[in-house]
Amino acid sequence: MRLPSLTLLLSFPLLLSAQIEKVYDDLEQLVAVNPINVEGYLDGVGVNFHANGAIATETPFVNGKIEGEEREYYEDGRLKSVCPYRNNLREGVFTGYFPDGGVRIRQEWSQGQRHGNTFIYYPDGSIRAYGKWEYDEMVFAQRFSETGMLLEERLDYMRIPLDTAVMGEVKVVFPEGKGLKKGHSTDLQVFVPLVPTAFLSFSTQDGAVGLGESEAFPLALLPGRDVTELKLYVQIRTHSDAGPSLLKSVVLPVAH
Repeated sequence: MRLPSLTLLLSFPLLLSAQIEKVYDDLEQLVAVNPINVEGYLDGVGVNFHANGAIATETPFVNGKIEGEEREYYEDGRLKSVCPYRNNLREGVFTGYFPDGGVRIRQEWSQGQRHGNTFIYYPDGSIRAYGKWEYDEMVFAQRFSETGMLLEERLDYMRIPLDTAVMGEVKVVFPEGKGLKKGHSTDLQVFVPLVPTAFLSFSTQDGAVGLGESEAFPLALLPGRDVTELKLYVQIRTHSDAGPSLLKSVVLPVAH
């Protein structure tokens, strides 16, 4: 727990039992209360305050080290974040909240470093961004629009396999007002949330798969002349060195 700049520090002499340290700013306003054990270490729940007097953070200490869940609050008292610690290092899932209580971010930590998945959400609960970290190095990230379209992607070499339990379903996005039409090639975007597009391959028995003409819509589908729907197969690799190991499919209607 970080303390603000101080000009006045009041504390009680340490006797044979734990004491409480009160910290004030230069206007003599209470900004922190810290429990001190007989050895002079922070031990218990330390509290920082907002300027309005409301609790800003609650930080659990054990013999001078943060141990447990640190909680942060908005000035109106609503929960802002929960951050787990073990032996003074972040360990577990950090969760941040919007003022209305909805989840804003979930981020996995290990030994004080970002390691695993990070999810950032829009206020309605849809995914705004996703990142995969390997000990504080981002190896994969995606950013999505409020309507669910993939806007941006970054990929480095991935040593950690993708978690197939959390990846989303196949998403198909057409340019506005368009769809598949018999005998016509149509550009579209096909992706699986939380999976690099470079890890995807596509096939169909109901037409042909090709390349689109833009980055926004990089795939093209040409339905056969006698089909009323096209079944698109999606194969997914789970990490950089793997072959396609997971098969999903999506059925798309074909207009006359």
